[in-house]
Amino acid sequence: MGLFGLPQEWFLMNHDSGEQLQGQFVAENVNENIGATYAERFPLNSQFPIMQFVHGNNDTVSFNGRFFRTSELFGMGTDPYESLALLKSWARRDDKTKRPPLLMFWIGDAHVGLHYCVIEQISGIAYAPPTAWGVLRDVTFTVELRRWEPWALEVFEPPETRYHHARSMEYYELLALREYGSAMMGDIIRKRHPAKPFIQIGDIVKLPSADAIAKDKVEPKSLALYRAFGRNDTPTKRRRQQIFDARNQIKNSFVVTA
Repeated sequence: MGLFGLPQEWFLMNHDSGEQLQGQFVAENVNENIGATYAERFPLNSQFPIMQFVHGNNDTVSFNGRFFRTSELFGMGTDPYESLALLKSWARRDDKTKRPPLLMFWIGDAHVGLHYCVIEQISGIAYAPPTAWGVLRDVTFTVELRRWEPWALEVFEPPETRYHHARSMEYYELLALREYGSAMMGDIIRKRHPAKPFIQIGDIVKLPSADAIAKDKVEPKSLALYRAFGRNDTPTKRRRQQIFDARNQIKNSFVVTA
């Protein structure tokens, strides 16, 4: 406890169970790491590179801690073994949640802290000689914490930011074959551009990612062809097949040469 009653120790709280672990002493060698990853490319004959942000790196905090037995009498004082065992358990997989617990860490007035984090490693565990009764007297260790950011899969929308400038002799099916490996997907892209049924040179065609259009189905919108495709047997499908069968006749073709 510091001056005026302000706490100086470190704290860890388990978000899953509500348990809290308080350090007996001030955390030492506290290190915080915050950074990002950048890509660099050098233009020809340039002294300095062009830098582009790639992604942020995860925040980490590490510190040295200590647990000490304040009394050698049985049932008296603090037990460093229990505190260390609890700390170790928070670094291991929990049978109920199927993962290590999510923790909150702070020092003093939280000038250093992580609201959500996990124990990445407990290293350098050093045990002092035991007491006269053979129990743990003193232990020091290094804790490495890594920030954990809550997220949900549905938050991330598939990207739709790819655009193509149309060139001569291009059409939707050709673009879909190149982009998705299926010319049939061109029908979906065409319907996403209702004002441009036919591509002209210079037109900007939006080509979303395959994930963005994964749920779209290639199916006719004409009433005459309603339910004419698919696995289910329908009157429209039978009528369509009858027309094909009626036209399935042998024809002779003659080529007249000069």
